[in-house]
Amino acid sequence: MAPEQGFERKRLPADKRIRSILEAAAEVFAEKGYRQSSVSDMVQRAGIARGTFYLYFDSKREVFLKLIQSYFEDIAALLWKNRLVLEDVLRSSGDPLIA
Repeated sequence: MAPEQGFERKRLPADKRIRSILEAAAEVFAEKGYRQSSVSDMVQRAGIARGTFYLYFDSKREVFLKLIQSYFEDIAALLWKNRLVLEDVLRSSGDPLIA
């Protein structure tokens, strides 16, 4: 079957496709909440076929858990970076709390 007129398929590497699905899912969850969101909402927002979604994720729940994991990893990285910056500032100020 030929693509619809005006529709161009985008081939993305797996990591970029996953990221685009997660971004679309985050928007859907933010707008509708977890219970009211559906895989159909996510694939429509991401502009992909339902089968493409299932190549990368088994369920709405898996996408949700991946988003939560990603958010916590981002927060942990930010906290670690800020900790290192704070230690540098305290060291340079001669703070006795930093050995």
